[in-house]
Amino acid sequence: VDGRPVRSGTGAAADGGARRPTLAVPLVARGETVGVLSLVQPGWYRPFDLDDERVLLDVGRRVGATLDNLRLLAARTRVAALLQASLLPQRLPAVPRAEVAARYLAGDADAEVGGDFYDAFALGGDEYAFVIGDVSGRGVEAAGLTGLVRTTLRALETTVGPAAALRRVNDLLLERSDTPRFLTAAYLRLGPRTDTGAVATICLAGHPPPVLVSSPGVARPLGVLGALLGAFAEPALTDQVVELCTGDTIVFFTDGVTEADGPEGRFGDHRLVETLTPLAGRPAETIVADLERTILRYRVGDGDDTAIMALRLVPPREVAQRVLVDLHLPVEAAAVAVACQAVAAVGGQVALSPELADDLLLAVGDLMTTTIRHLDRRPTRTLRSDPIQFRLLGRSEVLRVEVHHPGPGGALPGTGTRLGAVGGRADGRGGGRGGGRGGGRAGGRRAGTDASGGNTCVWFEVD
Repeated sequence: VDGRPVRSGTGAAADGGARRPTLAVPLVARGETVGVLSLVQPGWYRPFDLDDERVLLDVGRRVGATLDNLRLLAARTRVAALLQASLLPQRLPAVPRAEVAARYLAGDADAEVGGDFYDAFALGGDEYAFVIGDVSGRGVEAAGLTGLVRTTLRALETTVGPAAALRRVNDLLLERSDTPRFLTAAYLRLGPRTDTGAVATICLAGHPPPVLVSSPGVARPLGVLGALLGAFAEPALTDQVVELCTGDTIVFFTDGVTEADGPEGRFGDHRLVETLTPLAGRPAETIVADLERTILRYRVGDGDDTAIMALRLVPPREVAQRVLVDLHLPVEAAAVAVACQAVAAVGGQVALSPELADDLLLAVGDLMTTTIRHLDRRPTRTLRSDPIQFRLLGRSEVLRVEVHHPGPGGALPGTGTRLGAVGGRADGRGGGRGGGRGGGRAGGRRAGTDASGGNTCVWFEVD
């Protein structure tokens, strides 16, 4: 089009047929042609005139600007997804005699990075730290502060207790000369596990109290509420010592859970307790998955950013579910290789034949590739910055691969490998049982989907 409109009238075409009136105008954005808009009239209609050309040129400019904005938003969203994924731990630690599971749900459907985060890391001497927090605001500044807080807590001496560690973070926030930022956080230090449980120390800095779900089926809040960080030079922070029994689970969460708006108002603490109480004694992964589904079903719209983390002490006779891989990956082709490399790296921790190990990698690569292609084809993809969550779980002699992504649809692992030949589709058709679920079984392999609240988990298991 060379940046100028093109008109053609009626008459005979080169192939002898009738030539129809045509008008083509460029779609221009920031001085560049990004596409062409063409209109073709029926043969009996009048040719396009100068007035038509002026109108369509104006439409072309508007459409070009819109396409350019979408292109910029898509690029911004990809950067946000990369940044968001970098703010979450790539994998949770393998804690002896315990299970750890976590979820992150992005909030408003925009390209901004949220300030909610969670982390878990070893302190040495069979002790571990578990942190969850919420930085005020969104965007690059909030993301930078989130990364700084995580790095600071990990770099402290291992002898520093929860309250002292959070005071160090408070000093760091007050020293910053840019726009004031505030932070709420919960920090738990887990001591060595025994056959009967463990002793933990917890400190709250303006953060919603975690919920202790005990094996008899009782749920109660933990910790003494203290001041938020970044507001006071000497915040009131208190360490509370808690004795945990085997089978107990501590559920950490950000205010995106209790403040989720639904048809009956906010979700609230009472609904949280009602949700968690029946889950006493269940695996940590089951607890966070059920809470996630409950929140997604209840809330209206996208809601706020939400982080959930569960720590469960496993009874001596129970085999803990190990989180072998837990990655938050952007919707990029490179994520396929990252997932496969992570699975290959844990090969020494599980007993798989060489053939089955090869098929596991093929199935993982197929599932990740299909998921990324599916998300890239969706028109709403440019409006989301949610990372894909890839998980490899192990319990006894069963391996489970999960890919969590926003929105419906997807595909089960391909049938070209020995992990295939399982019925069902990831959209819930052809093998599903209703309610957004699909799945099937072949020999010792199972695959299926769990779709609820606008998110989808595609999974397969190998015995």
